[in-house]
Amino acid sequence: MEAVHHMIVAAILSLLLFTPGVEAKMTAGDVIALILGLVLGILGICACLGYYARTHQ
Repeated sequence: MEAVHHMIVAAILSLLLFTPGVEAKMTAGDVIALILGLVLGILGICACLGYYARTHQ
């Protein structure tokens, strides 16, 4: 589980590293869409991990 946590943190940090270069071209709608996408993606990963943990006990 700790390895998954490190992978999620690394993915978020890599996305944040690319954001400053595009920052001037992003509007408020783009930022909201990016944040919603990240939140939904992380929730989806957590849901899949929870399902996997329940079925493999």
